[in-house]
Amino acid sequence: MQPSSLIPSIRYQNFEPCFCMDGEGELPGSQLTSSAQIEEANLHRTALNFLTLGIPLLIKAISMIWQGIVHREKTGPIFRARFNKKILNTEDQSQLAKYQRVCELPFRPLKKVEQEKAYQLINQITAACQLSLKEDKFIEAKICENKLKALHTLLEKNGRYKTTRADFDEEDWKILDCINFEILSEQLETVNSVFNADWFKNPQALVSLKTNFGFDYDEAALAEFLSFDLPYIEGLDGKKIMLPIKDKINGGNRLVLYTIKANRLGDALPCYVLESSDPDAHPWLAIRGTQHYTKLSGQGKEMRVASKESVYADFIDEKCLSRRPINQALVTRPIYKEGDKLVQRESLGDIFRRWREEKKTAILCGHSWAATTVNTLSVEFDAQVEHVYGFNPAGGSQETYAAWKLLVQDEFGNIPLIDKKRTNFLVEGEPVPASGDQLIGTLLAVTDLESEYRDIAGVPEKQKGFTATHNRRHLRRDFQLQMVDRIKENSKFARVFCERLRGIIGKILKCLSIVFSRDVLPDWHRKHKFFLEVASHYRHIRELFFVSAGTIG
Repeated sequence: MQPSSLIPSIRYQNFEPCFCMDGEGELPGSQLTSSAQIEEANLHRTALNFLTLGIPLLIKAISMIWQGIVHREKTGPIFRARFNKKILNTEDQSQLAKYQRVCELPFRPLKKVEQEKAYQLINQITAACQLSLKEDKFIEAKICENKLKALHTLLEKNGRYKTTRADFDEEDWKILDCINFEILSEQLETVNSVFNADWFKNPQALVSLKTNFGFDYDEAALAEFLSFDLPYIEGLDGKKIMLPIKDKINGGNRLVLYTIKANRLGDALPCYVLESSDPDAHPWLAIRGTQHYTKLSGQGKEMRVASKESVYADFIDEKCLSRRPINQALVTRPIYKEGDKLVQRESLGDIFRRWREEKKTAILCGHSWAATTVNTLSVEFDAQVEHVYGFNPAGGSQETYAAWKLLVQDEFGNIPLIDKKRTNFLVEGEPVPASGDQLIGTLLAVTDLESEYRDIAGVPEKQKGFTATHNRRHLRRDFQLQMVDRIKENSKFARVFCERLRGIIGKILKCLSIVFSRDVLPDWHRKHKFFLEVASHYRHIRELFFVSAGTIG
């Protein structure tokens, strides 16, 4: 169904499915098969499998498990959005291309956009160096020369055969972090321009998304930027960044200045708190997902902060995913260096308590393990959460699911499909959401339309596949959304299989760490009983003074 008010730049299919049977939305041109035909076909296949000594049966069983892992159980109508570039002028097409840049593999050397920014910086610093020499400012000129040398070294490493990001040393990473922050800042300005462009605005489509799926497209797309980019950049403590927010007076969006404060979960799992003095600007909390940069630098440190700990959080916390790091973060106050002084920051519990006192509600976002964590935090601090955007989350624990159920169920105990505070995007072909005990919130299956015809800029053919799917952006491409049947998804056998496998891997990692390097196990694991006791005391005190969402420790 195409609305009469449709602006040609964005074409979409409205929420009435092209064909509907048993509540399942069907794609145009698809062929429906009756349940009797399916049962008959399965019967013949099973008999054939037994006749061939069970090997095809084993293959089929493995195939069924894999299909259950990577495909979601969907229900209801379909929403499609396509960006039509043909009607746009050259400037608008360029702007849209910047907006739609995909998230590429994190372990690769410099991406194309990073290389472009590096060359831009070389030109700018070269000009500044020449100006300093003309004005006899030799100290400034020497600083510029050192920056140029570092940039050239980085580009030289990037050009070497088989170089990966694990080959970068600490100085290389500092430069790359600066480059990526510059890129992110420019992209966010592009986001604001796109959101305010006449060709982009299609109120009927955006209102339909809000009504039928419970989220604002603008906010979700911004959360996608912050989930995939910001938490993976280091050295941002105290820096400023401009984010688009809704302009309640003039309509559209406007840029607001935010200050970035570094914080952490567990011993060192990075997260950033973004706050603004603007009364209309919600705070943001962006948490880093799992990383696997484990190569050591010359100083004996990991290339990325807490990369090994993030793997532990994903695996050895096998019985209550993300709960143990949260228990520690609720009560411990991390120490950071500010200038020449060491300053003790607020704990995560302090931050949420302050937001309650200031009558603020925050937007939480994250990808992969971080998406699971922000969902869990949103149940812990429901009153201080405006919205949660999770991208490819794993399921949480049974305790988290029970606490969330109490928050959202109606008077008859029914759980709605749409959770007004939690929106989780589950990418088709993505195994991560199949682990964990129970998925919570609004669950939306995302399909990248025409992905088989679209190349990922700068990603070699051999590096496409699962990792590329896991890190690719979708809400800024041509995409399709459909509601996930939460009951069916949570009851799949593949979920039990994945969770058991995760637990086995976690036990192996734990045993290896205890035998070979016990000291690298994070405190939230080695002292989990202590942190659970202290966090439980904190929750009890909190409940004495204000209404809490419940205890899920």
